Amino acid sequence: MKTALAVLSVILAASVARAQEPITIHFEGRAYTFDRPALTPPAAAPVLAAYNQQMALVKIKLNPYHPEMNDALIATLQPGLDVYAVVRELYQAGFKAQAYGDNQGYYYIGVDVRGADAADQAIGLAKYYTVTKVYVGRKVHDAIFPPAQP
Repeated sequence: MKTALAVLSVILAASVARAQEPITIHFEGRAYTFDRPALTPPAAAPVLAAYNQQMALVKIKLNPYHPEMNDALIATLQPGLDVYAVVRELYQAGFKAQAYGDNQGYYYIGVDVRGADAADQAIGLAKYYTVTKVYVGRKVHDAIFPPAQP
């Protein structure tokens, strides 16, 4: 009986909900009938999107060594990741990404943003959970965080 309830809960979770539509499931010679519940989208979705945007903005920093480099983004990664899997995921998402490393075992991702909206690309790159920081040039930084006008 526990197995039947587990199968039933998995089917309920995986199904697309419609209001008051009867469902019958046959399991081990028995028929289970119930009404499918009506699911509504969560009310917190806009709040989560705003939170994700704010967390991405926190990750964006001015490149201290090359503030003139506006055609490339440099992203640092969480330690211990498969850098090539991250590059593949970013490449499939439309980023022109390439892996770089140093002699101490740290990996970086370079993203070519020539001919694209670099500020938009920087924010999109910062939204990935594997990315800890995104270093941008002065022009891109000023596009995302406009300087204060006196």
